[in-house]
Amino acid sequence: MIMVTDERSTPPAAFSITAARNCSLSSAGAARVLGILIFLCMGVVGVSLWMGAWMVLPFTGIEAVALAWAFQRLAAHAHDYERLTLHGDRVVIELSEQGRSRRFEFNRYWTRIALRCLRPSHRCRLALCSHGQEVVFGRHMTDAERVVAARDLTGRLRSR
Repeated sequence: MIMVTDERSTPPAAFSITAARNCSLSSAGAARVLGILIFLCMGVVGVSLWMGAWMVLPFTGIEAVALAWAFQRLAAHAHDYERLTLHGDRVVIELSEQGRSRRFEFNRYWTRIALRCLRPSHRCRLALCSHGQEVVFGRHMTDAERVVAARDLTGRLRSR
């Protein structure tokens, strides 16, 4: 999910891009889905035990643990986001991952946009560089969105 804010009405002009993970399943929904999957696995185990195939039990236990771990990893990254803000002569980049936030602040006039693609508009990597420091931005964007963001940011950085 990408959200672009352009606030030209309040001086100095601010521009912001927020990129976040697309989480279509809520925490409660994920818990329900996991519960249903584990219930189905236990149903298969019950039938297998009734038929005498008791060796299914350890593998189903491993499967249930793996499912729970995968859902936990998804939940840990559910609120990750990246925000880039142009405000006056500052470029502020906020990265939040697993509840930990990092903030980078660059001088607008010294900031350079680096867009590297393996092929045109394919497997692109967007980074902001200044004074030997490089911050990757747009992990939650598609390649096309990274290209558009790079073009837009390059124009806005120079238009001050």
